[in-house]
Amino acid sequence: MSKREKKDPNYWINMAYSLDREGKYDKAKRYYEKTLEVDPENLEALINLGKVLGQLENFDDALKYLLYATKVYPDVVEAWINLGAVYNNVDNTSEAKRCYDKATELDPSNPLLWHNKGLVFKRLNKLKDAISCYDECLRLSSGNIGAWCDKAFAYMNLQEYDQADCCYDEILKIDPNNADAINGKGCVQVSKGNYLKAISFFDLALKIDPGNVQILMNKGFALEELGNPEEAQKYYDAATKAYLPQ
Repeated sequence: MSKREKKDPNYWINMAYSLDREGKYDKAKRYYEKTLEVDPENLEALINLGKVLGQLENFDDALKYLLYATKVYPDVVEAWINLGAVYNNVDNTSEAKRCYDKATELDPSNPLLWHNKGLVFKRLNKLKDAISCYDECLRLSSGNIGAWCDKAFAYMNLQEYDQADCCYDEILKIDPNNADAINGKGCVQVSKGNYLKAISFFDLALKIDPGNVQILMNKGFALEELGNPEEAQKYYDAATKAYLPQ
């Protein structure tokens, strides 16, 4: 290695990128650190080192680098997104929300940011606020199945079952064979006490995904509620078998 290469941050960061892509996070970390020795305010190194440290579950150091990135580059959305993700990992939801507030302020047309902000509200159990974020995400990207699922989940927890059912219908317009959405429609019927109708949805979902543990458990529960414990046990046993490693 020449003296010129040693002083070139691009040399170190390109080595880091290569190792990062291969999932060799410990080695990538060292090369991002080398980049910062040469160029202490290198934006890509600060952000990517924070991400790598997060992968290594060294959250304190990840926060240190990402906080510095947002201080030096306060208008860079990616720095705020990654800082918010680390705060989420350490269950500091109030700081995670602050980061996503800043990110959506900087880039209000990014649907992913609104979805992630909704997930922060979900962790805070502010489900109406979460739904508002999912709505903004879906206004920008109506085919986002993840946002529809999370919106349905919020409505289920608010016991607004018809609204949840509408969300599952929207998913099925996008993906008619989405077993999770069909299972969700079954759960709506369970919540309403319509167990036979629920079972019809669970049966349809199991045709698509026969080893799905949650669907098997849900059908077992519906059968038990209908007073058929022996048949219910078959589905509980099948769920246990599917869950446990062979």
